[in-house]
Amino acid sequence: MLVLNIEPDSAHDPELKGPQFLNGLALAGLSSIQIILEVTSQSAVSDFSAFRRTLEQFSALGFRVAMDVVGSGYVGLRTIAEIAPDCIKAGIHLVRGLHASTIRCKPIDTMRRFAQSTRITLVGARCAQGSLLARPGSLSRLVPGP
Repeated sequence: MLVLNIEPDSAHDPELKGPQFLNGLALAGLSSIQIILEVTSQSAVSDFSAFRRTLEQFSALGFRVAMDVVGSGYVGLRTIAEIAPDCIKAGIHLVRGLHASTIRCKPIDTMRRFAQSTRITLVGARCAQGSLLARPGSLSRLVPGP
């Protein structure tokens, strides 16, 4: 499984939606079902309709969509409702020290119940990811240059 971070404004990036991106993945021996496109929390979605259309195109090709660090940055309830991701990620700021804090358990429990009722995978509860498992890298490490 490969997780690729994308910014919300990438909905307007012709290279992301063009054949170069898919060809690059194919050259690396990757198929769409092995890829999760993770929407970062670093910037706001300026055009939900355009971004949703882009993500629907990728979903139709077999890609899955994740929302990064729910509850921080620009990833709030509206973004989740508009995007309808396959996965949502609980931020480390909520998960760290969870065992020692009853107040930290409440938002995680709410997220868990929400994810369960909508069939969205919650990363941070039963699934894990992060630098302890593998360091992030660039796609250029996998795909040979031109």
